[in-house]
Amino acid sequence: METENYLNKAANSLKAAQLCFDNGLYDDAVSRAYYCVLKAAIAILVAFGHSAETQKKHQWVRAIFPRELMKRKKILPRELMTYFTDLQNERESADYEPKLISDKTAERAIKKAQKFLSLIQKVYYAQIGKN
Repeated sequence: METENYLNKAANSLKAAQLCFDNGLYDDAVSRAYYCVLKAAIAILVAFGHSAETQKKHQWVRAIFPRELMKRKKILPRELMTYFTDLQNERESADYEPKLISDKTAERAIKKAQKFLSLIQKVYYAQIGKN
């Protein structure tokens, strides 16, 4: 249930990213795309028995996600970590830097988030046996 709640939150963040993009709010679209990826990563970690009970979820995910799911279990492609890192950097720029995010950057961020969430959902449902 906790995993599916995080997956739903990730999907909602992706919807919000698209709504922001459609309304020209590119900084916010990038931010929401990043949170889609963060929540999807938390979901799959929880599904594989890790506790999300930490106040520093961003750091926790950056540390444990690649180690557990890409190196140790080898169930996710390494490119997903670059998506996570890229989107985190873009989100920090969107949220804290004076330069505005372009529509192209926001569009790429949404596509990365879509792919990330899709792969996480695919692995989750295949591993847990749900359809």
